Amino acid sequence: MVQFQAAPWLVVLVVAVPGILQNMLGNIIEPKLQGEGLNLHPVTVILALSFWGLIWGIVGMFLAAPITAAVRVFLMQFDTLKPIGKLLAGDLSPTEAPAES
Repeated sequence: MVQFQAAPWLVVLVVAVPGILQNMLGNIIEPKLQGEGLNLHPVTVILALSFWGLIWGIVGMFLAAPITAAVRVFLMQFDTLKPIGKLLAGDLSPTEAPAES
């Protein structure tokens, strides 16, 4: 603050630029990258971070993406739960009914 006394807008710039970058990285870029790597939709990753962070705190936030990916793999193993697993991946296409023989 003392160093930039003549130009207070520099103080705002020094605080705002890292804040904006951190927000963009944490809320947009990282969920998108994690979602692509784990075959989860970015919204699913954000909701998982919120849910597991609420349940287990910081540890839950570290484990949120792997736990959700494991849940998705589990759901994809059963025909009746497959639509939920596809929804976690962001696939909204209609599912085909299993063929009866």
